Amino acid sequence: MMHRGSLPKALIIGLLLAAVGFGTASCGGGIGGALVDLMEQVPDEATSFVYWDAEKMEGDSDLHQLLDKWKADNEARLAGFSIRSDGVDHFSEFSMDGTTALVVSGEFELNEIRQELENQAYDDKDYKLVEVWESPDEQDWLAVTEDSLIGGAKETVKESIRVIKGEGSLYDDQDARDIMDRLPSGLLVHFQKYAGNSTHVGLVASGDSFEKKDKDILKIKLVYKFVEPEDATSAMEDISEEVDEPYDRVHLKQDGRYVIVTAEVEIEDMIR
Repeated sequence: MMHRGSLPKALIIGLLLAAVGFGTASCGGGIGGALVDLMEQVPDEATSFVYWDAEKMEGDSDLHQLLDKWKADNEARLAGFSIRSDGVDHFSEFSMDGTTALVVSGEFELNEIRQELENQAYDDKDYKLVEVWESPDEQDWLAVTEDSLIGGAKETVKESIRVIKGEGSLYDDQDARDIMDRLPSGLLVHFQKYAGNSTHVGLVASGDSFEKKDKDILKIKLVYKFVEPEDATSAMEDISEEVDEPYDRVHLKQDGRYVIVTAEVEIEDMIR
């Protein structure tokens, strides 16, 4: 095969990140760049998606503590596929059908990765002309594409490869686009779809994005999409209570079926 080269504030923040996602207080919105590139490799059936801009955090000393937290949370998962966190510029992870996979881009020594996988008894093969490495138990794959590395459960990685070959991506999903078009690209961006498993009646999807305001503060924007404007109205008070405790300078507004929140959080609270 040929290869191409009164809970603690920090705990509440962590729970909210897992439940509803991030956002920023920027005017305007609409993600772009590497974030879109990664979303275009994620199947449209994905129910959650999280993105970290490791390159931006690496280039800003004010964000190095946040970078260290990202590494601590994800290094073991990356290492399972012989990926060094220091080589990752853009990291994303998505969930679907009870499984997860990561899609990362950056500067990688692919031959070193191949050698390490071979040493771990991974099997070198291909799927739809994409180089893949299968774990010894045949449960996990690492796909090596022209632009990224995709690692995770075998069937989930297969779905991502099918997306690369032309099937619908998460970026094509209408709910995802409706949320992402209202968010700015940030250091950390999250999207979540709901199918009757939300605490808010009529909540379809939510997302958020975190950006740097200054050396101590991140600004946040959260967007919630509901089935009907009445659902958004009914959820306003509960959402306000959810975000008031972990965040500062919180402001809510309703725009038809959407509830939009802007807020701020101290970087120190993000890393505790």
